[in-house]
Amino acid sequence: MEATARRRPAFARERAFFFWTAFAMIASVFIGFSATWFLRPWLEPPGFPPLTPLVWLHGLVFTGWAALFMTQVSLVSAGRTDLHRKLGMAGVGFAVVLPIIGLFASLYGALRASGPPTIPPMTFLAVPLLSIPAYALLLVAALRARRDPAKHKRLMLLTMAIFTAPALGRIPIFPGPTGFVLMPLTFVAALWVWDKYALGHIHKATRWGSLVVAVSLLLPLAIGFTAPWLAFAKWATGLVA
Repeated sequence: MEATARRRPAFARERAFFFWTAFAMIASVFIGFSATWFLRPWLEPPGFPPLTPLVWLHGLVFTGWAALFMTQVSLVSAGRTDLHRKLGMAGVGFAVVLPIIGLFASLYGALRASGPPTIPPMTFLAVPLLSIPAYALLLVAALRARRDPAKHKRLMLLTMAIFTAPALGRIPIFPGPTGFVLMPLTFVAALWVWDKYALGHIHKATRWGSLVVAVSLLLPLAIGFTAPWLAFAKWATGLVA
């Protein structure tokens, strides 16, 4: 009884950390895509290409995923792990659909120059194309680890850190690499700080998952402006032209 009572404040703090970190991620996605998606009827960006069926599909599916993620975190925070487990099966469908839609939407977006205005479209294409396999890897790993709550929630949080990169890269106050690299990595850093505080060490899932996130965000900086990448981007976008 006494041991259980001592653990309750720790559980409450952990739930609060994951809830508010998730909330900050979803808020970042909303702000980053407000002009081009969420609030487009009121904040129509000048010169932005019109919405097409693929853009609609991409927006609706990724919005659904963000909503599911925040709902799941909220259920755990409220102690409704029973509903969390039942709703979690929807994540399996998203694990299959998200990478496929993300791939085609990224190639199509580069052709439409719908990325951040300060970065050449073919260069920015490296961000989503390198993020998609990392995103899929972490999401599948998180779903496989759903019976291990500590591992599962850390991998899900790191999955969403990748998800925020295209959104943060579109916020004017975070220009260029600051938005799509540095800001998403602050979520990773926050998880490291939490692990050190709560566990006294860095969880294994945090360590290897953070490496996947870092590589997926930093590699575009290394290759995005190179001739081989630009040639590949031109060839890849030609497949959907």
